[in-house]
Amino acid sequence: MKKALFYIVSFVFVFSFMNSVSADSNTNVFESYPIINTETGEEHWEHVTPGETLSLDQNVDYVISFDGPKSFRFTDVGFSTSTSLNMKVFSNDVLLFNSNPQINITRNNTMFYDVTRIEIRKTTSFNRTLSNLDSIPLERVNPQYETGYLFGKNLRTNNNQFPHIQLATDGNLGTTNYLRNFDYISTDNLIVDLNYPINVDSYFIEYDQTLPDRNTVLLRFFDVENKLIYETEGENGYNDTPILNNVKHIEVLGVKSDNYHDEDSTFNISGLDLYGSDLETYQDVIINEIETFYNRIYLEWENPDDEDFKKILVYKNDSLIEEVEAPLNYRYINNLEPNTEYTFILKTFYDPPGEESRGVTFTVTTKKIEKPTIKETDIFNYHSARINFTRPTFNGSEKVQLFQDGEMIAETTGSHFYLEGLEPEEVYSFELKTVTTEGFISEGEQVIFETLEAPLLEEITDLTAESTYNRVDLSWNNPSFNPHFNFVRIYRQDIQSTEDDNIITSLLFGSRVSANEEEYTPIFETNGTQFNDLTVAPESDYEYKLTTTNTEGEESEGVYIFTSTDTEPEPTMGGVNDSVDENGNYVYSWSTPTSGEVQVIVGGEEYATVDASLGSITIPESEMKYTALGDPAVTLVPISQYGTVGENHNPSKVLGAGLPFSVAAVVTGSMEIIGLVTGFIVLALALIFAPRIIAFIKKSIRSQNTRRVRT
Repeated sequence: MKKALFYIVSFVFVFSFMNSVSADSNTNVFESYPIINTETGEEHWEHVTPGETLSLDQNVDYVISFDGPKSFRFTDVGFSTSTSLNMKVFSNDVLLFNSNPQINITRNNTMFYDVTRIEIRKTTSFNRTLSNLDSIPLERVNPQYETGYLFGKNLRTNNNQFPHIQLATDGNLGTTNYLRNFDYISTDNLIVDLNYPINVDSYFIEYDQTLPDRNTVLLRFFDVENKLIYETEGENGYNDTPILNNVKHIEVLGVKSDNYHDEDSTFNISGLDLYGSDLETYQDVIINEIETFYNRIYLEWENPDDEDFKKILVYKNDSLIEEVEAPLNYRYINNLEPNTEYTFILKTFYDPPGEESRGVTFTVTTKKIEKPTIKETDIFNYHSARINFTRPTFNGSEKVQLFQDGEMIAETTGSHFYLEGLEPEEVYSFELKTVTTEGFISEGEQVIFETLEAPLLEEITDLTAESTYNRVDLSWNNPSFNPHFNFVRIYRQDIQSTEDDNIITSLLFGSRVSANEEEYTPIFETNGTQFNDLTVAPESDYEYKLTTTNTEGEESEGVYIFTSTDTEPEPTMGGVNDSVDENGNYVYSWSTPTSGEVQVIVGGEEYATVDASLGSITIPESEMKYTALGDPAVTLVPISQYGTVGENHNPSKVLGAGLPFSVAAVVTGSMEIIGLVTGFIVLALALIFAPRIIAFIKKSIRSQNTRRVRT
């Protein structure tokens, strides 16, 4: 019955096709449509103008767009050469053809139905031209055939030139899929994948070919383990096969016949289908809930009630990834990528007999990673700003990264980015992206702002002063981001107390000082941020003024700071040594002080004042004076460079013969002995007079008692 039906349909199809070709055989469908350069928008008509050629630009699409579907067969494609050219033929968004037009169209008499757009591209820098496009129009015919398991299935090719094409499985013999002969294994093989295995007992195929006596079509059948179980040369019409069990996919190849091979032979397949029966089916799960996240999905389902049901097999893009043992009815599917489409199949597994169901198929797309939410941007000045945002709080959100010109420049787990060192009056564009714990990055949230204008003059900031008795250290921050800034000028003013201050007013109100703007003296210029003033005196008041000067020589009003130096500590003599040289002269040396002066007193009178840096003085024996105990009567007095007089220093070592102690030591020892003896004397007196005092007190008490009693 199937074969009889096929002959009737084929006769109608051939008759209609012959009439359609003869009716408009002289009309070229391209005559009314220009070729448009998509880069320039320019229209070209050289392809239908005799004697003219169109020179193609490299890597530019040239497009012919029809105002409605056109069906035709190419009779000539006039390119200057057949290499480095590509043509795509579309029916709406369906790709019908994607190959070299010179070889694969005109030589193969390829027919196209319902064409809406053609794209031509040159992929080389060498010259390529187009002189003409000729075609024969075809009318749309719609003979039908009985549909089976392949109805509406996608076809694919080994080289993916025709992905997702259904023209050979749409039940319409007026639409064709192109198949080219490349010996036994063709790069253009048509492959059909079934969602689940079936038992096949017959098939249908309808095709035509350019060299029917030399080549044929081969059908190959594969089981669920991708094992070849049957192959046959395809004959137009309905054909019976042996019972083929567990067929999962088939391949259609163009092959040679009788050891003759012609690579120019092509096949246009207009109908392809399989017939047979389903395998024994098993009850599938019922999916109740699908919840998507950026990196996983949550599934919940209702399990079958069958006793032999053992587990759920979870397939992702045709690969087994999970096995869920019954009666568990939920699962998180992890390790997914954000914003990605996945196809899952949940199949039930029964044991016995150790078989699985066809499965429930569903497609989900994981969520995009949530972007940060920009709150506001604070523009502080011409060189700094702060971008405030809210970081997403979903599980897995780790940090936010800041991008400029596609490069990551900062990251934080907080809620803002502080930007410093910006240019004045500049428009800045940044992107903020969320980063997950797995390292996935969201799309960018853009923030754009413009910095302020830089002032011509800008003061320093954060001026501080630290002082001791002999130095003042200044530090500050320059307006270093200001393009007009040149250097800092430092002024100093010595503050003096007024002459009419007295002790009472000083205690009540403090000392009054004079401050005259004209008395500020410039002492240094620098573009640094520190200055050490080593020319100050102890116990003195100073006021500093720091101004900035711009590149035009203009000076700011300045920033002021007041400071006082400390009291100078008294200088001391250290490392003093005394000796007698070979001439009997007395030599005194010291290690400190090294600055200021040392006054030398001999016999209570000033003998000399020398520079402390000399470190020693020699006193002739004839000029030496001695104490009553025979020691040299020498005193060393340190005097600082500011005039502060230190403690007198008397060398303690006796030169030559003399007592082994000084007068001060004798006096101190005598006082200690007197104190000790006095204690013993007081104790002795107490022991002598204590009994007498006690007896006196007792006697007085008895006398008082006697007077109170009367008889």
